[in-house]
Amino acid sequence: MFAWFRRKPQQDDSPPEWMVAYSTDNLPEAHIVAGRLQNEDIPSWVHQQPGASGLGITIGLFGEIRVLVNAQDYDRAKALLADDAEPPLLEDKLDDIRYVFPNTEQGNGGSSDQT
Repeated sequence: MFAWFRRKPQQDDSPPEWMVAYSTDNLPEAHIVAGRLQNEDIPSWVHQQPGASGLGITIGLFGEIRVLVNAQDYDRAKALLADDAEPPLLEDKLDDIRYVFPNTEQGNGGSSDQT
């Protein structure tokens, strides 16, 4: 009786090992990261401690939200997230910026452009 309960899992029946690829305290951010990983065919799962959201706990261990990936996808996920962490470089040009100041002279009534 209950032999299925006492049975040890076989090599191919073992559940996947999950590793933390990303950690945050913001649930929408965690889902965006998980979606980004899934878009690159990396299975991911958002995990928060049970009861934390129901109790409204947002700090410490209960407030931490983790994005988990399979162990074999961990290195690829970390590399992908590291590439996404760098913001794109913007050119430092002020030529395209146009400043408009209101005209302080009484008779003109409009605004004048000054650079």
